[in-house]
Order: sequence, then C-alpha cells, then structure tokens
Amino acid sequence: MENVYRLIFTVRERLQVLAGTHYWNNADRVGSLHTVTGRVPHPAFRISGFVGDIALIKVSPPFRYTRGTSTGRGAIGPVCLPRRRRVFRVSSGIVSGVGTVREDGPVSSFLKSRAYPSRPYFESSSMICAGNLRSSIGTCYLYEAI
Repeated sequence: MENVYRLIFTVRERLQVLAGTHYWNNADRVGSLHTVTGRVPHPAFRISGFVGDIALIKVSPPFRYTRGTSTGRGAIGPVCLPRRRRVFRVSSGIVSGVGTVREDGPVSSFLKSRAYPSRPYFESSSMICAGNLRSSIGTCYLYEAI
C-alpha cells in the first residue's frame, strides 16, 4: 500500500487544474490552466471509496475570480462549505461533475450540473446529500455507512 501512496504523491506533483470551463479539453477556450503546488488532503481520505474525497489545493498561478461572460462562461469563484460538525440545512443544491451519462455509458466530455432537493432526514458526518438516495442520481447514495 505504501507504493500506491508514493505513486499518487508522485502523480500529484504534476497535477494541473483547468478552471473556468465546462470542457475537459477547454474546447470553448475560456479556461485557465493552473499547476498544483501544494495540497492538504482530508484526514479521512482513503484510496478507495468516497469518504473524505476532498482536499485544499494551492495553485500557480493563483485563481483569478471572475464572473465570466453574461452567461457565466469562464466564471471562477470560491466554494462554500459548512463548518466542521455543522449540519448543512438547505432546501436544495446544485450537484455538478463529470461522469457517465447513463449506466455503463460513455463519460461526458463536459461538466454537467443539476439542481436537487437536499435530504435533511439523511444526515451524514462526511457528505452533503442531495438527490434520490435510492438510486444513483445525485450524491450521497444509500451505500454510504453513517
């Protein structure tokens, strides 16, 4: 397992972040490329699973916050997270990410997003839950142990 961690840290040394675009290849040419120069992984992070799969990163050049165009293209801004041990109580949220467009389907080439109702009755110590908990639509699926 130590070799796996060593490999991940080696790969992370060359990690770059593309910000301000919805496309992996910056097809709309509004994104900016940043090299990761530092990182602080979540203390609960493990190679497998989704608990703790978040980290703080330092990039060079620094992100330049912008609203982007009138339609939001090229926008870059901070992410708001709840304080430690605080339950995130909102009625809905926007989930975004890149993944398969259907079960066993191809991976999307662009960032997708969708508004989902939050699930206040399903409190997790490690995740923000939204969407349909009995399907794979949304975040924080039923298989998570709380």
